[in-house]
Amino acid sequence: MKKYYLNRGDENLGPFSLEDLREHRIAPETMVWFIGLEGWTPARNVRELHPLFESIPGHELTSSQGVEKYYISKMEKESFFLKHIDKFLYLFLFALAMGIIMFLLGLNL
Repeated sequence: MKKYYLNRGDENLGPFSLEDLREHRIAPETMVWFIGLEGWTPARNVRELHPLFESIPGHELTSSQGVEKYYISKMEKESFFLKHIDKFLYLFLFALAMGIIMFLLGLNL
């Protein structure tokens, strides 16, 4: 499987699979490299990458803010609990309240 690398100014990111690159939302100007290329080249010059940026115009991983957004979104996808913590807390509080009510009703009977 081919592994791709992205260049962001003075920082190289990778290796990434083709599927991983979909999450990065690369643009035609994004500099890429993989084994077999002589050097860094714009993604527009790599035919197999065209579908990645043709469907998402104007998005590119070029700034530190873009990298931060990528890793934050990746963390959110990986952590179901953190993504839904508010729902877990509501469920816990509801169950606790119901337990207290049932306990108090049991004492009155």
